[in-house]
Amino acid sequence: MSLVDTATGEVVAYDQNKGLAVYEQCETIERWAAECDSVPELRDAGNKLAAIDEYLSKTSTEGRARVAAAQRRLEVRVGVLLGPAEVGRPVRENVDRDRHSDVSRDQRADFRRMAEHPDIVDEVIAKSTDEEPASRRKVTDAIRKRSIIQSSESNEWYTPSVYIEAARTVMGGIDLDPASCEEANRVVRAERYYCDADDGLSKPWPGRVWLNPPYGRLGAVFISRLLEVFDDGTEAAICLLNAHCTDTKWFQPLWNETLCFTDHRIDFAGSGGGSTHGSVFAYLGPDPTTFARHFAEFGPVVKRWP
Repeated sequence: MSLVDTATGEVVAYDQNKGLAVYEQCETIERWAAECDSVPELRDAGNKLAAIDEYLSKTSTEGRARVAAAQRRLEVRVGVLLGPAEVGRPVRENVDRDRHSDVSRDQRADFRRMAEHPDIVDEVIAKSTDEEPASRRKVTDAIRKRSIIQSSESNEWYTPSVYIEAARTVMGGIDLDPASCEEANRVVRAERYYCDADDGLSKPWPGRVWLNPPYGRLGAVFISRLLEVFDDGTEAAICLLNAHCTDTKWFQPLWNETLCFTDHRIDFAGSGGGSTHGSVFAYLGPDPTTFARHFAEFGPVVKRWP
């Protein structure tokens, strides 16, 4: 099996007589990685740490927590070098796609989130043991849990303009946003919008409707209202929902409509922040073909099989 020579930083065949200590190797690699200014170099450092972890996993658990800690900190560094995703654009369209083709889309998303939350990374590392090291999955799960707690305290998730403009093109305009506010409507530019004080659930929803419902339990109420009024004055509607709600009872009627599942996470504006999951757009209206044509750039468009 392989380990890393502390003198050269190269992966070498393991030899008990070399006296290569796990802690020393991790520190050497971390010092080397700190001087790296490119993602490929950091990926090379990550491969060296993976070689050490692979050896330890087959011989002894001792030292695995230290190796995992070095791996996670290196991934934070990768996230910093990648920089933030271009807000409102699908991940696959970001400018680093070709430059960092050796980093998968999911890895880029994870590394960026880790770079945004180094405190959570450190918390997970501090609680780790050799028997239960700080895996990337544990770190990203901790970040998602923190985000869910924070987002549950806020209903403000403003949709980036790229999706709004696609909806405007499909429907030919936006007459109403029944779950909005002044700030959000600067982007949506609906002819009319209802804010919290207006109690949009009790008012008519005429014309072409854009709906990004409040996060949490209120989302189900707004979707139920949309389905209720759709045949009573609403000409067409596009709503944006969390893709993790597709198993709920209130979502089931939407399976009869045309849906677009995003192949990326949307970076929302407002106090809600970035999404921790994929999203789904639902189209209710007379022209599903136009919806499919314009929303296919965001992810697969599906319709229930007859």
